[in-house]
Amino acid sequence: MKRLLNLVFVLLIITLENVIAQNKQIEVDTDSTFTALINSPNTKLKVDNLINLFKNASRNKYVDYNIIDSAINIGTSLAYTEGVGRAYQQKGLIARYNYDYYTAIQNHKLALNYLLKTADTLETIKCLNSLGIAYRKVNITDKSFDYYFKAHTLAEKFSIPSQAIALNGIGNLFTDAKKYNIALYFFKKALNLEIASNNKRGMEYDYANIGEAFLFLNKYDSAHYYTDKALELSKNNGKKDTHGPELSLLGKIYQKQEKFRISNLYYNEASVIHKRRGNKRYLSNALVNIGINKIALKQTEQGLISINQGLNIAEEIGSKENALAAYNTLSTYYSRVGKYREALNYYRKASLFKDSIFNEFSQKTLINAQIAYETKDKEKRIEQLATESAVSQQKARQNHKRMIYSLVIGTILLVSFLIILYLFRKNSRLKVENLNKKLQNYMLQLDDNINKNNISYEEKIKPFNLSEREAQVLKLILKGLSNDEIAKQLFVSKNTVKYHSKNIYSKLDVRSRIEAMKKIEIIK
Repeated sequence: MKRLLNLVFVLLIITLENVIAQNKQIEVDTDSTFTALINSPNTKLKVDNLINLFKNASRNKYVDYNIIDSAINIGTSLAYTEGVGRAYQQKGLIARYNYDYYTAIQNHKLALNYLLKTADTLETIKCLNSLGIAYRKVNITDKSFDYYFKAHTLAEKFSIPSQAIALNGIGNLFTDAKKYNIALYFFKKALNLEIASNNKRGMEYDYANIGEAFLFLNKYDSAHYYTDKALELSKNNGKKDTHGPELSLLGKIYQKQEKFRISNLYYNEASVIHKRRGNKRYLSNALVNIGINKIALKQTEQGLISINQGLNIAEEIGSKENALAAYNTLSTYYSRVGKYREALNYYRKASLFKDSIFNEFSQKTLINAQIAYETKDKEKRIEQLATESAVSQQKARQNHKRMIYSLVIGTILLVSFLIILYLFRKNSRLKVENLNKKLQNYMLQLDDNINKNNISYEEKIKPFNLSEREAQVLKLILKGLSNDEIAKQLFVSKNTVKYHSKNIYSKLDVRSRIEAMKKIEIIK
């Protein structure tokens, strides 16, 4: 037995040395190629090669930002807009893979600014989807929806298959909002596109998303069916160790059915794959859930060890859902065994973590506040111009020539400003009407495809103390009608509709139509 253990130990050391040697060789080869490229003449091809070198090295867990920064600097000097855009896109992807979502947003935005000036529609759509993902990760839902929607619209216009990615992103937003039936509508629409283009990787992702949505709806047979299809595609895609997420999802399904032993079989297998691939978010989730299952099976000591292992990883990478699940489980466990001090400690940590999520939401408020500030600043400038014009007119009374001169200049400025203001408002109205029409189209689709709640509209809005007229206006808003259309239908002015809308948003504690739609579950 001792000889066998020694043999296993030796084999582990040899394997570890081989891995270290392989990683070292990747670094040496990458650095050598980078040096050769840097010493070559500056061309667009050189920029492309630097981007590809950075991408391939990153896939092998070696990230050298000097490579991609050199691509950006050389591309900028050559005015190679497309190359600079793709370089910033790669920097954003690496930041996102490292869970640094705000840095990812910054780089993806820089990439988008460059890519919009090119004819590279496919890369632009990828960038828009990346922004949708990053904003979703930091809970800025309206921004995420906006970028996903733009990606979907652009992909649909040019018949590019990546519109399915945007549909999945929108579906995930509704999953986060616990609107699982609406999420299913978008997931299934994405699946139809992937089936039409025979994209097996996309189909795998769609099946998994659909399975998860059915899990949250407690429809376990459907959850099993779609997750099994995703697992089958993942195992047959020719790539090693890509089926970990599907195994974790099956573990979650069995856990929800209180089949804890079977659940751990899947989670244990998944954790091995996640660890091998270095996917810390999935590994953290698997470890926490293994611990939850073991506590349920009265294997308390092992369960606590597993939960704390998962919690340490979750705190390291900032995975809020995994950390929160661990805190709540530990708080419940210690409370049940009478260790109230430990229970209170983890309860407070869970509360603080929820507060941190709220603070992320506050950043969205700050962005909106900034927009409001800029609008207010423009209004101050207008008032300042009016004041200066009044002062000029007063001085002009003492000097006839100065009065005429000031009057002419003031009139030109005022007319120019009114023209600009008119064009700005006209453009804003057109944008709003356009968005309303798009929203109305989506609402019409949802009416045909989504099961409605059994709670009546009147019962749903009762807690908000809306007046009869406000209730009528809200009902039409939820149907996707514009202010003009609502005014015509209710035989009132557009300003009256705006007044009622303002009161509605205040009583519902929302700031937009989309937020009102989330707040009121009955759409019709």
